[in-house]
Amino acid sequence: MAGHLSSPLDVFVPSTNVSYYTVPVAWLLAFAPHIYAAGRYSVLTGTRPVDAKSRASDQKDKNLAFNKTSPRTFMSLVESNPRLSQDKKDELFRAEAAHSNGMENLGWFAASVVAANSAGVDVSWCNALSLWYLANRVVYNVFYVRGVGGMVRGAPFYGSIAAIVSLYIKAGNAVRR
Repeated sequence: MAGHLSSPLDVFVPSTNVSYYTVPVAWLLAFAPHIYAAGRYSVLTGTRPVDAKSRASDQKDKNLAFNKTSPRTFMSLVESNPRLSQDKKDELFRAEAAHSNGMENLGWFAASVVAANSAGVDVSWCNALSLWYLANRVVYNVFYVRGVGGMVRGAPFYGSIAAIVSLYIKAGNAVRR
């Protein structure tokens, strides 16, 4: 039928399947808050990230620098840094929490994209819901890092979850036919 839209977002969504490409973009969005936190920490402390070999360098305050060899010690480094205000520490903690949340949801999102495509869900729906997920994650990351809380931050979080659940429901409906 000419002029028929497969999804309400067909006007804004590409007609070729881009949903698989949204998975690595989702990974980048999940990783971005960590990069922000490490970079912001370096700016706030005036240090450069170090690794095991460069720890012996003459960099002033090298014990306060982000350690690329042991990145999971970053939060304890932030917590113990006497030069950072609690507000700055909280900002870095929120960025790391946004990173963790993105990584925790990434597998569920990736699997929903594969499920929908494998089940033969219409490309426009796969694209629209995958792009909706990404848009919500961008807003969620910004809100989280900036300290926006409550229902305002919850809206893009649940918007991204709604995209995932919708992809699974559409996949289930497609294979049931």
